[in-house]
Amino acid sequence: MSKLLLLLLSFYSFTPESVRWLLKKGLVSEAKEILSNVARINDKEMPKEELDLPKEERLGDFRDLFSSLKMVHKTLGSWFMW
Repeated sequence: MSKLLLLLLSFYSFTPESVRWLLKKGLVSEAKEILSNVARINDKEMPKEELDLPKEERLGDFRDLFSSLKMVHKTLGSWFMW
């Protein structure tokens, strides 16, 4: 293994999970803890509001790549450049 890979793997344990992912999994206390640490590091006060996600979230699909002429150009351009 290279030294760079070992260095990157060592940082993995220090990287917190995504707050959005934690909220989707119902782990609100862990999400609040992470945001409290961020607020403390930035010398800010943690808001007292409840953490929640938007009720309805639409996931994209393959058809969205061809939803408009501009998106068709971007999609096909990206494909041909790869």
